[in-house]
Amino acid sequence: MELLVTGSGTAVPSVRRCAAGYSLAVAGQRLQIDSGPGTMRQLARFGIAPEQVDCLCYTHTHPDHVADLVPFLFASRYGQTEPRTRPLAVVGGRGFGAFLAAQQAVYGHWLEPDGFALHLHELATDGADRWAGDGFCIASRPMRHIATSVGLRVEEVATGRSICFSGDTEFTDELVRLAAGTDLLVCECANPEAAPMAGHLIPSQAGRIAAASGCKALLLTHFYPPCDEADLITPLRRHYAGPLMLAEDGLRVVV
Repeated sequence: MELLVTGSGTAVPSVRRCAAGYSLAVAGQRLQIDSGPGTMRQLARFGIAPEQVDCLCYTHTHPDHVADLVPFLFASRYGQTEPRTRPLAVVGGRGFGAFLAAQQAVYGHWLEPDGFALHLHELATDGADRWAGDGFCIASRPMRHIATSVGLRVEEVATGRSICFSGDTEFTDELVRLAAGTDLLVCECANPEAAPMAGHLIPSQAGRIAAASGCKALLLTHFYPPCDEADLITPLRRHYAGPLMLAEDGLRVVV
């Protein structure tokens, strides 16, 4: 499994960080976990064409996580040397289908699949759930953010390796359970220790979750600009002593 960070930032515009997004190569498939604004340009920057993406996965429907869904679907119909023919899976929490239908109602047939099949899979937002892909599976649990929020754990069937994505969330034991023993926990840390925000984590909370889950490594991400000037590591290290990375756009991690 190889993780490529396409966006380590938030809704706040930044020349350093694109909004939330992660490209994951697993079992011969390519998944895009969230696609905030700028994701399409980031994929082009790193040599990944839309038709190479097999599955779009969404942690919730806030614009900084989902805004490039519309450009992705539009590009899948137009703007390619070879039209897309391979199926596209779209995975999100319960209610994502209604969100997608609303986008299609606005843009009409321009977002409808043409020459390829689109398969939508909704995950429970009131408990644990699981969906099986081709050579991988996605486990989920509800997160504490908005009604459609789910954390996602991608597991490679052949190797048993896994990467867990928190999405946006406050502290919750559901994330501890979802990330239990995972090879890598990609955990939001939107704000510095001294500036907590409802719906998000600060470093000490991320550290507590990582320690309780027994994850093998931790990648902090989803940074608002104040995080770039703050010490995120010291408060986190009071709780978690394992391998730690701070996300940057373009970071690659092999699991």
